[in-house]
Amino acid sequence: MRVSPLCSVLFLGTMAVLLTGCSRNPVSPEVSLPMGSGAEAFAGTQIEDPPAPFEGGLGATSSVTLAAGEAGTVTAGHFRLVLHKNSLKMAATITLTQSDLNVMEVQVEVSPPEANDFKVPVALVADCSGDPTCDVNNQTVFWWNEGWEQANSVSVHRASNSLTARALRLANGRVGERSQAGAGRSEN
Repeated sequence: MRVSPLCSVLFLGTMAVLLTGCSRNPVSPEVSLPMGSGAEAFAGTQIEDPPAPFEGGLGATSSVTLAAGEAGTVTAGHFRLVLHKNSLKMAATITLTQSDLNVMEVQVEVSPPEANDFKVPVALVADCSGDPTCDVNNQTVFWWNEGWEQANSVSVHRASNSLTARALRLANGRVGERSQAGAGRSEN
């Protein structure tokens, strides 16, 4: 029996491919594995680890620029400032910054500074709904004036777990335990 040279070449080529596997294929992916004591041979794709859950600490900043007589709202983190129509006597840019979302403090900047004198009180709303341990019935808003001073006009909103402080001048604010029972408070 005579075997043709073409059949022999095809047979040898097929056997070479089958015996070497795809790792020797010139278009196969390159696999190099560290082999040490206890290392197992594993060839696969590594998927990136998912990002860690948000743990806070990061802050939020937001600004609004309004003309005199214009209404507007600016929100940063857990704080929202509501300016009613005709609150502003002149055009102003108001910036709120909550440096750490885990701390109920807000920095307020009014530019130009002489615009920080309102005809109609503005409302700073502190949203405590993200903190299930916060009991707004025992909390109030404080304004910074060479020390923390309790705000005169604070409304408690039990349904939304928030506080609203009204003022004719803005300063940095924070939420804290009220020091005088019922001073300047109304409840909704």
